[in-house]
This record gives sequence, structure tokens and C-alpha cells, in this order.
Amino acid sequence: MNRNIWIVVVFALLCVGGYFFWSHQQAAKKEALLSRASAYWESIRINDLVTAYQMEAETIAGTFLPHEVALRRNFDMRLVSYVLGDAVFLDDNSAEIAINGRYTMMEFGGQDFPVGGAKDYWTYMNGNWYHGHPEKGGAGLRKIKSR
Repeated sequence: MNRNIWIVVVFALLCVGGYFFWSHQQAAKKEALLSRASAYWESIRINDLVTAYQMEAETIAGTFLPHEVALRRNFDMRLVSYVLGDAVFLDDNSAEIAINGRYTMMEFGGQDFPVGGAKDYWTYMNGNWYHGHPEKGGAGLRKIKSR
């Protein structure tokens, strides 16, 4: 009987330890993702297209070329500020982050406009997080559907 109690205690300790290890791993993964996303959006805010290009998932897949960065940017619209929300892991290699921001639109005399309710999609490849999804033509930022 004593032996059975020890087996149960050891099993319970292993389960609790495994949970805390997994929880720590998830927190570290989320921190790495949010840090990378913040660096990406800061590069967009300061118009550092070279850094933004290097963080796009399509660059790893080879479907996005350097000159296409400028083609995708709307230069009438500049990101002024952004706030990243929580990251939600969709699976081991993909995640979404809620994002809100403010843009300046030159065609409206430089007036700021809030943009909210969007999800930013990220893919884990080659040991790092990249913005967008390489098989879906980027598909980085998408609007949250209203219910």
C-alpha cells in the first residue's frame, strides 16, 4: 500500500512539474512573438522598409522580392502609433495578435485616423516569427469580422 501512495505522489509531482514547464515555455514563446511583432510594427512606423521586408514570411518562401515592399506600401498613409494586444497561438507555428493603430492620411491634410479591430497573423519558420503567411500571399493584417 505504501508503494502505491508513493507512485501516485511521484506521478502527481511529475504532472504538476510538466504543467509549469509547459506554461513557462508558452510564456517565453509569447514574449518572443510580441517582441518580434513590436520590432516589425516599429519598422513600419519609422518607414524602415528593409527591416520590415526581412520580417515578412514571404521572404523566407521566396515569393516576395525587395522591390515589392514599396509597391505594397500606401505612401499616402503613415502609421503614427500602434498598440499590440495579446497573442493567441492558433497552432505550434502560427499566431494572431490583436492590433490597434493610428494613421496619418496625407490626402486629408495629414489628419490622424484610428484603425482598430484588426488581427495580425504571424508564422514561425526557421527558428523565428515572421509576419504573415507565406502560402496565403502574405495575409498579415486582417480585419476582425463583425458578429
